[in-house]
Amino acid sequence: MVDDQPDTLSLIVRALEEDQYTVSKATSGPEALRMIDEHMPNLVVLDYKMTGMDGLAVMKTLRTKSETQLLPVLMLTAMTDEPSTRAGFEAGVTDYVTKPFFDPAAYRPRPRLPRQNPAPVIV
Repeated sequence: MVDDQPDTLSLIVRALEEDQYTVSKATSGPEALRMIDEHMPNLVVLDYKMTGMDGLAVMKTLRTKSETQLLPVLMLTAMTDEPSTRAGFEAGVTDYVTKPFFDPAAYRPRPRLPRQNPAPVIV
């Protein structure tokens, strides 16, 4: 998971880990490329807009290496305009996940705590 926004990174990592995925975190493009070189993941979730090296530059770098040419990459973005989407697919993105999104776990019903009042006695 690659994102330079700590809140987004934490939210997605938590959701994936709750579903039993093993997740590595990177906060920049260069850090992600180094981590991928050290240990090949099954999937990369990559933010489009990051400071410094953006997601498109990371994508283009991944696609130039034979080891990562076929690595699945989901681009995480709020940029849903046609030119941005086209640029991502031309760079080799597998698919897109658009922001904003919500965490379905936040809407799960929570069990209620028992009331402190004594239970009624029925005779």
